[in-house]
Amino acid sequence: MPKISEEKWEGKKDEIIKVAFELFFSKGYSCVSVNDIIKEAKISKGGFYTYFRSKQEVFAAIVKRSDDKKTDIIKQIPKEMTATEKISAYIHARLNSFLEEENRKWAKFAIEFWSSVNGDVELELMANERFNIFFSDIESILREGIETGEFSDLIDINSFIYLMMSTIDGIALMASVMKQPLTEEKILVSIDVLLNYLITFQKKSCEM
Repeated sequence: MPKISEEKWEGKKDEIIKVAFELFFSKGYSCVSVNDIIKEAKISKGGFYTYFRSKQEVFAAIVKRSDDKKTDIIKQIPKEMTATEKISAYIHARLNSFLEEENRKWAKFAIEFWSSVNGDVELELMANERFNIFFSDIESILREGIETGEFSDLIDINSFIYLMMSTIDGIALMASVMKQPLTEEKILVSIDVLLNYLITFQKKSCEM
């Protein structure tokens, strides 16, 4: 496919994704139909199905874009950082994103969407796959810290990652749905609280 044609194809796909996101955000995923997206994007039904097979596939594309941004955070963390610095940088980047309105809109939409999913096997598999990817990224940093002696080998990696991801999602809820302002100070306090678990267990192991 010629480069210019590919660019136009991707451009139109981006346009459909943006239109669908705004509709999902304003009306709710379950209240939006393929016809709604077609009408708002000003394309034909055949045009829509050129890019997507279903409304769910559009949603998957929206999720992928959000996940790609999170993956980029890990990739952009300097390898020479210590494990503590890497964890801090990751949490800070994730929370700092909620200072932007567009990201708060995404968080609100995502929270409402995943809360309404019930019994959809494909979507539940997608959710589990996403969590496992994030889990793997953070686990590798924690294990690096254990290997270098920065973290105690007594820390419960599963529990820490669960707590960390829950904290990030909880703050996203407060900032987007509850409309409670997020500040840099709150971000730093959250990081300190999470890192304290690692530091506490490191001290305990040294005292034993």
